[in-house]
Amino acid sequence: MTTERIFYSDSNGIRVGTSEMEFANQKFGTRNVSSASIETENRRRWPGIMMMVVGAAILVAGFASGSSQTMLMGAAGFMGGSMYFTRRKPKYGLRLNTSKGPVFVLASRNKAFMDQVKEAVDRSIDARASLTQPQ
Repeated sequence: MTTERIFYSDSNGIRVGTSEMEFANQKFGTRNVSSASIETENRRRWPGIMMMVVGAAILVAGFASGSSQTMLMGAAGFMGGSMYFTRRKPKYGLRLNTSKGPVFVLASRNKAFMDQVKEAVDRSIDARASLTQPQ
């Protein structure tokens, strides 16, 4: 006889228990999941760098020609490139290693939320392992 213990549940359809994990419309048996990890998206840097280089070139051209309008365009381009780096937040994904291979089940920009769900998955795997060990 098994008693289902819920480690995490929310209104988005995420539910992690000792016998089953549910992520919206995907269901996994806890016995089929060996581990979980959080993956971080590798951000593309070239758009911000390119915008800053082009903005700096236009700014220098505006200084050389004495055109305040061109300098303003260059400054705006350089500022846009620098804003790209300050405003872009990384995206995190939860990957489960199952018996059929790795599966990405959840993505979010909120690191604390991802840590909370991963902790629940780890606790669920540990609880399931302790239930199946002979005593």
